[in-house]
Amino acid sequence: MSEYLFKHLFVGDSGKDVIFLGYRLNLTPAEYRIIKIIAEKGRAGTEEIYTEFKKSLTKGNVAVHICAINRKAAFISERRLIEYTDKCYFFNEFM
Repeated sequence: MSEYLFKHLFVGDSGKDVIFLGYRLNLTPAEYRIIKIIAEKGRAGTEEIYTEFKKSLTKGNVAVHICAINRKAAFISERRLIEYTDKCYFFNEFM
């Protein structure tokens, strides 16, 4: 596994290390995996994320988990960490 560093986001490979603007995000395992998938691919659609989970997550739950990630990130930056456009999720570059 690899670690990923973006503008204001560090995604570690331990299964729980996500540092956003210097603060650790307290994520569930599913939320961490979603962030890791987006970090690896740069952009990921609902179908890609769903497939990566080997169908242990429903397609509707992908959006629910992303909303939870964004809610947690909003406590730190008052902005969404993950954006959605053109049927893909990606990290907000304007942090």
